[in-house]
Amino acid sequence: MKNVFYYIRLANAEISKGNFKKAIPLLEKAIKLEPDNKLIYVKLGNAFKKSENYDKAIKTYLKAKELGYSWKSLLYKIGFCFYKKGDIDNALKFLPDKGFFKSSKLRGHIFFEKGEYDKAIEEYEEIVFKSSDSRYSIDSASYEDLQSACKNMGKCFFIKGEYTK
Repeated sequence: MKNVFYYIRLANAEISKGNFKKAIPLLEKAIKLEPDNKLIYVKLGNAFKKSENYDKAIKTYLKAKELGYSWKSLLYKIGFCFYKKGDIDNALKFLPDKGFFKSSKLRGHIFFEKGEYDKAIEEYEEIVFKSSDSRYSIDSASYEDLQSACKNMGKCFFIKGEYTK
């Protein structure tokens, strides 16, 4: 008899090859065996997200949240999917508060797109000035994140007329 780990191993193999659409039915079979396993829902949501099926990803992530998965990374993924769908209000609602650099980066991008440069600067400052703070080490900003945040912050100041070349 095949158990949940069998399907997860097969799904992981497909995911490692980038075959997210092949991983989805395997993870769905794993969920049928363990319908309260929040980690399988997160993995399934990731596969949907990578397949750009954002509606199913959101639904699946929300099920993981309902089952008690409360990591900031899950909230970020939900917010990211809403952003990709063009639902900015829900994206901002789900993105974790300050201290999660991926969220600060996406919020900064959203505010920049909306022309809310002061809010965008606030988010970019979160990345730049707190990136070396050990309390944020779980989600540390990469060099590319820091470089991007500085560049975008400069664009905001320039557009606002508070910075010259």
